[in-house]
Amino acid sequence: MRLFKRMKAAGIRRNEWTYSSLINACAKGKQLALALELHRAMLTEGIPSNTVTFNTLIGACEKCSEWRLALQVPSGAAWAGETRARRE
Repeated sequence: MRLFKRMKAAGIRRNEWTYSSLINACAKGKQLALALELHRAMLTEGIPSNTVTFNTLIGACEKCSEWRLALQVPSGAAWAGETRARRE
């Protein structure tokens, strides 16, 4: 996360690979809320999700025993609503 923040401070544009790597690190640490927050930030920055991003999100859900949420990852609208609900 430090490198990610340093990239932002230096004005280096992050991409889907940067975010996918961070989401993967969150998955390994069972930090699902942070993984979801990173995905939301990614979308807010206008960076589209790719197959790696979706697979990484599914893996994060699986590691945190959130299989119902994992089933919703590929369905954009349902996914966006679920991630908003989890933050509130």
